[in-house]
Amino acid sequence: MNTIAENFAQDTTILSCVVLSKPPYVCNVCVRRRKCKADRAYYNAQQADAMAKRRYSNSRSKIQTRGEDLEKLDKLVSPLILKGQPLTHIWSEHGDELGISQRTLYRYIDQGVLSVGNIDLRRKVAYKPRRKKKKCPKAF
Repeated sequence: MNTIAENFAQDTTILSCVVLSKPPYVCNVCVRRRKCKADRAYYNAQQADAMAKRRYSNSRSKIQTRGEDLEKLDKLVSPLILKGQPLTHIWSEHGDELGISQRTLYRYIDQGVLSVGNIDLRRKVAYKPRRKKKKCPKAF
């Protein structure tokens, strides 16, 4: 007793082309690409570039310091900031112990990774955020 779903599954078997098993693994260069009934894979350079840029951006958007290193960093930096010391002074005195750049330290505070916040930095609260320049539309 075959059901409709089993009949449909038997009729729609996935065909795999031999061209896809050999380099360049795409149908762009295949001679039979117009008549081929198998599943196809085309290479699109713009799509591949966008995917690579997205992967590159996502890998660098998260914090790189984790676990004990982050706790050690927080125990070293937070009390000094709460005493009123500027980050430039903390980084110049303890830069070799921190293991990160000054800019990364600012970024961690901004993201809320450390127990101190932007409000605890004396001068950062006083500055307005910078405006981004507007992009001019390209003419035809």
